[in-house]
Amino acid sequence: MGTYVAHRSAPATRYAELGDTQLLGLFSTDRWGKLSFSEKLDACQEVENRYAAAHNCEPCTVRAEPMTGATFGYQNNHSICLNEGVVRDGVFLTEDVDENGATVLVPVDVRASNWQTLETVFHEGTHGIQESRGQMPGTYFDPESDYDIYRIQPCEKEAFQAGQENTLRAIAAVQAAEGKQDQNAADYVAAVKAASYEASL
Repeated sequence: MGTYVAHRSAPATRYAELGDTQLLGLFSTDRWGKLSFSEKLDACQEVENRYAAAHNCEPCTVRAEPMTGATFGYQNNHSICLNEGVVRDGVFLTEDVDENGATVLVPVDVRASNWQTLETVFHEGTHGIQESRGQMPGTYFDPESDYDIYRIQPCEKEAFQAGQENTLRAIAAVQAAEGKQDQNAADYVAAVKAASYEASL
């Protein structure tokens, strides 16, 4: 993320005084599960504050809301909204039907949810930068309509690349600082390969 000067409108967090590697270390598998929900959101907000400032943009406000399906989050109107189930419990909530025909929500574990959450902040933060620079397209394909077309759109290609590269760098920095392999690192790398641009292309 690098050295930066926070914009006046950056939401204050409890982690503003941490160094970059210390901040990213909060997403390590050993630490992430010990953070409260509000601490996790604060860590995400601090990452967004620094990422936006490094690109000379106003940061998005990070929040969370309940979502169903395999959705990590979205960015809209200078706000990053994260999937509450992924951040809080490391699960997607998928709709199913029970034996009585009633719709129920079933939790499905998300591999490397800590690093996937960090990637989502970088990914959606990139959309915030694109939005602030007027670079979002007038015509946009959402993943529900056609995932492969969605994935290869220039704005999404850039956001996926930024999210993945920044997260891989974060994992490397945290592992170097802690002197050990993060137990979710391999799962995150596998998820990156599964969602590759080349596969959709």
